[in-house]
Amino acid sequence: QLVLERNRSHFLFLQSKINTWDNANHVYHRGGIPPETSPMDPLKIAKYQLEIFPTPHPRTLFDIASLSVLLLDSPEHDDVENGDETTPNNATAMAWDAHKTFSLAQTYAFGAYTHGKKRNLVGGKACREDKFGVLVGGRAWSTAASEHFPMKDAGSTSTYMGTVVLENVVLSGRDAVPSGHGSNCHVYVPHRYVDLSNNLPMVTSWETSAMEITMDDNPFWSTYLPENDSRAFNGEIGKDPVGNDILLIPDPSKGRKRIGDEKGFDIAVLLTGYAAQNYYHFITEVLPSLVLMKARIRDVLKSENARDVVIVPNMQHEFVEGFLRLMIPEAFAEEGGTSSTKVVQWGLDKKSNLGESNNSTMKFASPHPITFVHRLYAAAWDQPEQAPPPGGPAHCLTPQPLLLKMQSAVWEASGISASTISRGRSSKLKIVYCSRSSSPTRKLKEENELLSRLEKVASSMNAELSIFEKGNNENAEEDVGADSSPLHFVKSTIELFSSADVVVGVHGASLANIVFSEVGTTVVEMGLEGLPQASHYRHLSQSLGLEHVDVFLMKDSRSLGATEVQLRLGGMNEVVGAVVEGLDNASKRRMME
Repeated sequence: QLVLERNRSHFLFLQSKINTWDNANHVYHRGGIPPETSPMDPLKIAKYQLEIFPTPHPRTLFDIASLSVLLLDSPEHDDVENGDETTPNNATAMAWDAHKTFSLAQTYAFGAYTHGKKRNLVGGKACREDKFGVLVGGRAWSTAASEHFPMKDAGSTSTYMGTVVLENVVLSGRDAVPSGHGSNCHVYVPHRYVDLSNNLPMVTSWETSAMEITMDDNPFWSTYLPENDSRAFNGEIGKDPVGNDILLIPDPSKGRKRIGDEKGFDIAVLLTGYAAQNYYHFITEVLPSLVLMKARIRDVLKSENARDVVIVPNMQHEFVEGFLRLMIPEAFAEEGGTSSTKVVQWGLDKKSNLGESNNSTMKFASPHPITFVHRLYAAAWDQPEQAPPPGGPAHCLTPQPLLLKMQSAVWEASGISASTISRGRSSKLKIVYCSRSSSPTRKLKEENELLSRLEKVASSMNAELSIFEKGNNENAEEDVGADSSPLHFVKSTIELFSSADVVVGVHGASLANIVFSEVGTTVVEMGLEGLPQASHYRHLSQSLGLEHVDVFLMKDSRSLGATEVQLRLGGMNEVVGAVVEGLDNASKRRMME
């Protein structure tokens, strides 16, 4: 036990070093990584952590994978010239290695979760052999579901897309991961990038050599505190069998003191999940889920049973509220009114005190919530493993049929169609520039110069330049200050991008709005050449019939986390040239119409 306590202290000391690095970037740079440091610094510490416990800590594996991905676009990974030959870089191979490490992190987290089950954590029991394993993607979910409803208009694709019904499940963690209750040890994840150590209740079984783990359990294992959150999963500090402090997590099917609901929910429609409060993930994953399950959502909202609910991301992010008001207005009392008591917000609201607010919507108090659902409806689909050419592992790419279905539904809710876009166009062409000037990461150093050149292009080609910034949406057409409601922001955003002829921006969430653009729109992305997991907008363009142009940024070991980014030599001319060509093509299309 003394050796174990020493190793724990050493591990936590190293973790505090990683946390200090991370917190410094968040406090002073709001999440960006300044030039004087690199993800290589915490990566070295995380790799040293692997030497402390004989079985890897799942969070350490997840950190190593995440930091390795950030380093993929480093200058060190450029092609190497050997005389007359060039040796290709190994960035793609390294990307696949990181992908395997994400998978390994889930494997070890699942092991710790099942050991917690044997210890009766969260009402758990020893796992049944037929209810055991991490199920990844829609087809795997559908095989374990009590019912499933494939999407009717999915086309000829073999990719599974549909709605699944999971019975007697626990929802837990930041990403609302479903898992089985009791002896059911199925864990449902959409892909390998979900950090299960931040989502599942588990014990610290990685602290013991695999040879020493027996069915008798280990009395020195403690309940794992994700992010050292003593409120995680509605837990309370108690004592373990040998008298040490331990987080005691109640069975959510037996009652939840902090939420005001006694035995979980009877029926829940799940409209949250992996990183759902991120704009890109909300647009490309939550909105398609909403469209797939719209009829079921309406049934729940009409139900007289107070324990039938819709679970959504926290509405402290105004775009969440705005899109929900647009797509399911019946969930709100009236325009501008509070949301229904049947709408449950998942995750801590930073604007209120432990999730309490003056509206009627139920909110969870913990950053790591937990609840029990008797019958859960969730959208599920398979995601491609390969990124669009030049390839490598993909990251969170929604299938084309779902994107098209979502686009059509959002256009319809906004009163937009291809014909109304054509009729509503002004005589001028339109360039939309997505600015990141107020973002903590990837601010373009040459933005002012680029905007100046784009203004000259617009002036010479009978076009107008609109500047979009998520959360601000200041553009040349309209001052949104007169009506800054979430619904107005969403409607004006959809209108802006649906009328765009060319969209320009550095890789970032604002580019997710190209899902509202018409076929043929040119998208100029200033992105990362060596990072396959950053192929999101190339995938959207290919799926929706948009003309995608890549202009690569200078390589940087901080990649996605860099506070500032810079175009390569000649990159400015590439961007401007692509914009001019896009406007030319748009002008020709209009003449043909």
